[in-house]
Amino acid sequence: MNLPAIIQSPIDVVRALFGSMFGVDVAYYPRKADGGANLSPEDMLKGIQDSFGGFAFSPDELIKSADPKLLLDRAKDSLDEARKQTEYQDAKAGRLLTIVAFLTAAIATVFGKFIDFYPLHSGQASVRDAAPWVMITYGLFGLYLLLVAAGALVTFHAMSTRFVWPGGKDQADKPEVGSVLFFKQVIRTRPESWGELFAGDRGELLRTYYKNYVTEAYLISAKVADKLRYLDPGQRLLLWSIRILLGLFCSLIMTFVIVAPPPKANAETVGSGVAATSPPQALPDSCASISTATLQLPEKQIAESQTVTKSPQRTKTGAGSTSNPTPKNSVEKN
Repeated sequence: MNLPAIIQSPIDVVRALFGSMFGVDVAYYPRKADGGANLSPEDMLKGIQDSFGGFAFSPDELIKSADPKLLLDRAKDSLDEARKQTEYQDAKAGRLLTIVAFLTAAIATVFGKFIDFYPLHSGQASVRDAAPWVMITYGLFGLYLLLVAAGALVTFHAMSTRFVWPGGKDQADKPEVGSVLFFKQVIRTRPESWGELFAGDRGELLRTYYKNYVTEAYLISAKVADKLRYLDPGQRLLLWSIRILLGLFCSLIMTFVIVAPPPKANAETVGSGVAATSPPQALPDSCASISTATLQLPEKQIAESQTVTKSPQRTKTGAGSTSNPTPKNSVEKN
């Protein structure tokens, strides 16, 4: 795949972010000596396989010498080292992302409280007077999230799964074993061809393993170089986000110290549009005097005044009934 010209030179943060956003293939190494273009997987495999054209483990060597075993071990050591490099880079990037995720969760909790105390569109005078501190804090938090998102995007793009072997149909139709190590090449080989490789000539089996060890070590080394090319700017973005986080913590502390938080309005009052309840007012003097006078009435006068409200009772006489209204009792005034 031919990469855009912006990716052809040594990568920087902007190019890494561009390539990650648009899914540009990270393949860049190895480079050709003439023209500076990268070698395709087909070219790499062809060059390695051509170098093994006259190489073979003869039966005499297998019987009389331990050299074949030593050669296989050395080739396998090279493959193991290349594989450890890519695993190490993945683990280091994963640890860095875990740290950033923990810090992001912590600052998000603190900033949630900050928003409650200092709303962005608050009209309080105390907030307006110290608006630079509040706005700086909001700006640093937004910049921190932006850098974290950009760094995580570039890092994930560098760690994305990709295969260097040439593509093809995932059908078991190949008469020859392409690789005894890479699973895609194994499942594309006919089952009988795979079995014949291990049941046939031992010299050819060792030759195949030796060649595949050497080939895989080269391909994985190229993948490690491609991965580091994107991991480096991704880690720089995450490093800058942590620096911004330190500034954000300082800004939060200064804002809490300098800016007085606005008073919170009653939620029910704001929701219903009704004014807050005013404090109780003192009673007029006339009402107070009446209440005091009532409390000072003798018990006898209170009892007599209550009889006035009773309804008149009727009493019967011989022939008929006459109503004898209850005499009115006068209440002496004090």
